[in-house]
Amino acid sequence: MSLMRDLSRAYGSRYNDGEDVGLGGGYAAPGHWENSERWRRSAAGVLEATRSLISTRHPSVLDVGCGRGAMVRELRALGCRAFGLDIGFDPQAKGPLAVGTVTSIPFQPGQIRLAIFDVVVALDVLEHVPVDYLPQVLAELARVTGRLLLVTVPTTRPHLALSSEVGPRHHYASMPPEEWAIAIGTGGFFQRTKACTLPEIGPPFAWGEDNHPLAFWRTLARANTLVRESGA
Repeated sequence: MSLMRDLSRAYGSRYNDGEDVGLGGGYAAPGHWENSERWRRSAAGVLEATRSLISTRHPSVLDVGCGRGAMVRELRALGCRAFGLDIGFDPQAKGPLAVGTVTSIPFQPGQIRLAIFDVVVALDVLEHVPVDYLPQVLAELARVTGRLLLVTVPTTRPHLALSSEVGPRHHYASMPPEEWAIAIGTGGFFQRTKACTLPEIGPPFAWGEDNHPLAFWRTLARANTLVRESGA
């Protein structure tokens, strides 16, 4: 897991401040985390998508790759039971956040009064995972996803890289949408055509051409397995 330790160090406060040009500058735009309107619109978009796709008014949400927790706080303001996870420690992060890797998400049944989350959000996250780690990451996402997984991924300039390599801007993976759907589907999820309405919602599903949104439901077989494991 030395790679994950390296990534944990890489995606900390320097990345969030846009200081690490080796990682593509991180969030270099001034005031990125302080742009409350951006995060209000993103949180509202996540909630609208959730209500449209699974008809849940006040869902529990895990924001994977939450950075400093801006969207988590806005989701809570909208009535969601929202929590965040990020691989890098940042002393400026605020809210109900955990530091940990997406290969071993530090939420277990019985913790925070949630066995799993109604919705797991991973915006611009999966491309930062080396493809040899992707099956483990998807299995972890399936473990904590109760009903819906919302992701945004790059689809232009396709390439795949192993943990021994690195892609542009520290992106290990970029694939056409249909290939992302197949890859994520092997992890215990399935896609519905209704997900194609996500760009119409707007932020955070329409920030740019290389920010393709996809929505997945957890497969029933996986859900039944988790129910048996929890003793419910």
